[in-house]
Amino acid sequence: MDMKQILKTKVLFLGADSVGKTTLLYLLKLKEKVFCIPTIGFNVEVIDYKNKKIEIWDLGGGGKIKMLWKHYYQKTKCIVYMINISDKERLDTFIETFNILLDQQKDYRNIPIIIFGNIIDDKIEFEPKEMLNKINLPPEISPYIIKGNIVKEEGISELLDYIDNNIEFIEEPIEEKEEKEEKEENNENNENKDIVKKETNKVLMLGLDDSGKTKILYLLKLKEIVTTIPTIGFNAEYINKESWEKNISIWDVGGNKKIRCLWVHYFENLNGIIWVYDISNKERIEESQNELKKLLDDPKIEKNIPLLIYANKSDLNINGNKTDDFLLGIQDYINNRPYYIKECNINDIESYEDGLDWLYMNINN
Repeated sequence: MDMKQILKTKVLFLGADSVGKTTLLYLLKLKEKVFCIPTIGFNVEVIDYKNKKIEIWDLGGGGKIKMLWKHYYQKTKCIVYMINISDKERLDTFIETFNILLDQQKDYRNIPIIIFGNIIDDKIEFEPKEMLNKINLPPEISPYIIKGNIVKEEGISELLDYIDNNIEFIEEPIEEKEEKEEKEENNENNENKDIVKKETNKVLMLGLDDSGKTKILYLLKLKEIVTTIPTIGFNAEYINKESWEKNISIWDVGGNKKIRCLWVHYFENLNGIIWVYDISNKERIEESQNELKKLLDDPKIEKNIPLLIYANKSDLNINGNKTDDFLLGIQDYINNRPYYIKECNINDIESYEDGLDWLYMNINN
């Protein structure tokens, strides 16, 4: 089969919280400014630029999330460290965060660093060099400095051109079949550029940690099993079928106990809910029921929103746990709501698609 090469590189967006990393990412991807809530995990997008592909990982910069950056340096070719040079009161925070980067990056000192100084409201309270002068930089690290205004889209071209001309790109082979699939994906991405103009059903996929939500999401999206790490933020993907007149956007939000309090931030404009629980784990079924009852009891979750329940990992259900038992524990919360429960497992994609078809039909009745 004929092979074609494509040039691709991996870039990390790092920095303290609320400096504009995610806004910049989606400005590059969608060519428009979007409202962002603080990133508590990561966002990943691929940008096409001058017949090359730039894979950008935007990592959350708040609290303890910075300590997880070390897991993402492998295969990275460039780091964009963002600061808000209109906020001198946070200068010490930007210095502290940069030192965390340097400490974690000891094994990857060959990765070039770009300092992007974001200007807000046309005011500059300190220069990026002022920050660097207060940092004990290793001699092999000499960051390139860009000053720009994301709101006015200033500095964006300089950033892309610098990456294009100075950062290493790796040739990756693309088979003829994969190239066709890539074109289809690009077409889909183009459709998603202006989501507000296209009818889309927003679906929230929730459940306890380790219930298998993210694997389900990418099985539905990519039709293949992918290796995932625990979701500490959210993953969002658009699902399309030829028989559907509308899209479904599925938001998979982390289920760790400390993150569940953040679910409420995703309730706006909700059309459907997918609840995932591990039917094979008898010890956590009651916990899952209790969390689902809290969710359905929230006044922001309207009674007409359909609920799809995936009883996941049915292939591991050696104890013979029953879906009827799960429903019995939440019966008072679903009596007046459209709901459907489906046993499923990662080796049977049709079990998930059957449930999703039910959800689509009940959203669009």
